[in-house]
Amino acid sequence: MLALGISKEFVQEHIDRWVRAWNSRDLAAVLAMYSDDVEFASPKIKVVMPEKSEGRVKGKKELEKYWSLALQKHHELHFTPVAFAINNDNNECFFEYSSLLNGQKTLVVEKFQFSDSKDGLIVRSSAFYGA
Repeated sequence: MLALGISKEFVQEHIDRWVRAWNSRDLAAVLAMYSDDVEFASPKIKVVMPEKSEGRVKGKKELEKYWSLALQKHHELHFTPVAFAINNDNNECFFEYSSLLNGQKTLVVEKFQFSDSKDGLIVRSSAFYGA
């Protein structure tokens, strides 16, 4: 775990950077927040990458490929934070946000699990739509 678990300030700073990067379509800045061996799950993965029928990607390279393809489909993209909760037992944050993609608004809950080291990178993430 991070020295004393994750703090509210750490999570708020992370969310602010994440939202700013996505709203700027700065994929490099978003990816910089994830570990090289990240695991990401989302039902949207199999829509963008049909070969990933389990809805999971592993590793930053696969994540970059997925998000690059998804960004090509979504010319309008804007995320608005709603709320977050912290589970310090597992270095997890549950983040609710409103997603506007090509005129369609959806509520999303994303779970971030942060590394045990002080780098603060995301090692696992799952997205849940229509929350």
